[in-house]
Amino acid sequence: MITGFADLTVADAEVLIVDDDADNRFLLRELLATEGCNIIEATDGAEALDRVAEHLPDAVLLDVLMPGMDGLEVCRRLRADARTAALPVILVTAQRGREDRLAGIAAGASDFLTKPVDIADLRLRVRNAVATKRLYDRVEREYQRTKELEQHRDSLVHMLVHDLRSPLTGIVCDLELLEHEGQRTLHPSFMAGVSGAIKSAQILSGMITSILEVNRLESGAMPLSLMETDIVDVVREARTALGSAALRVRVENGGGPTHPTVPCDPELIRRVVLNLLSNAIDYSPPEEPVTVKVGRRNGSVRITVSDRGPGIPTEHHSHVFQKFGQVEKNGHPRKTSSGLGLAFCRLAVEAHAGRIGVESEEGQGSMFWFELPVREPDMEAESREEALDRSA
Repeated sequence: MITGFADLTVADAEVLIVDDDADNRFLLRELLATEGCNIIEATDGAEALDRVAEHLPDAVLLDVLMPGMDGLEVCRRLRADARTAALPVILVTAQRGREDRLAGIAAGASDFLTKPVDIADLRLRVRNAVATKRLYDRVEREYQRTKELEQHRDSLVHMLVHDLRSPLTGIVCDLELLEHEGQRTLHPSFMAGVSGAIKSAQILSGMITSILEVNRLESGAMPLSLMETDIVDVVREARTALGSAALRVRVENGGGPTHPTVPCDPELIRRVVLNLLSNAIDYSPPEEPVTVKVGRRNGSVRITVSDRGPGIPTEHHSHVFQKFGQVEKNGHPRKTSSGLGLAFCRLAVEAHAGRIGVESEEGQGSMFWFELPVREPDMEAESREEALDRSA
């Protein structure tokens, strides 16, 4: 196990030396060759970029003052390329001033060596640069491996959930048939059990639907049926869907005398509002109202859902919209939550090029909000149409 840079050597490390002076290249090559480094050389900036493109080294020793493309420009170009952005670059320079170092840092240099080069200093800085690169490469490999495992996991979950849908639909249908036929013949206590089973099966069906839809939104496979939509009407429809709990919801239109409209998929946005309202009601005391406000802000329609519940600690704000993330209540995650409702909201809003967020403090309630962009009218096109009408 690697415990620190001291455990790493530069043996077999590939180091690119860039210098227009043959004597300087010879000196650096000889000093590093004794450490077991494999040396690559370039005589100017353009050749250095070609060498890096051919094969990525572990570190670059880069002279600053060179004809044509200088070392600072080479460094900037390496940092601008995603493939070489993390490549350690040690600037080798005779310039010792503060402004020179600041210019090197601004260009993206990892470290500095001053001429004439001190042998111990050279070996130490190259070793540290190589160690940094190798540790970065190891982390990157583990990250890519983790991404692959997550993709396999998501594919497996999607396959299993999709296969569960058909038998569950059959169970719900049979239970509903039993409920209908048993009204006259079955004992009320048995019927209560059937009703409870139907509700549980419907909750499970809703969770399966959420998983599948989150997966489709993540992969961009869910088509949007966009139409110009009255957002206040969408909010009221979501409120009605709450049943008796709708009595706790107040709707405020801050958009002026006319209702704000946006191009959106009304069914998806209705479900976003419904999810936010359901969460607000779940986390609010029974006697406290939930407020929905619709307004305009910076070329967007903004919808806020505010409650007077326990609030969300600041450290949880960053993950409440993540898949399987859960808003905690009194320090404990809600056991009945799949953690997909807010993830669905985020993905649905982002699919509309919108934004979503939360403002909350522990003990002060929460305000969830999202914004959808409004398509601005084409004034120039309207003027042309008016001119054509007048000429006709």
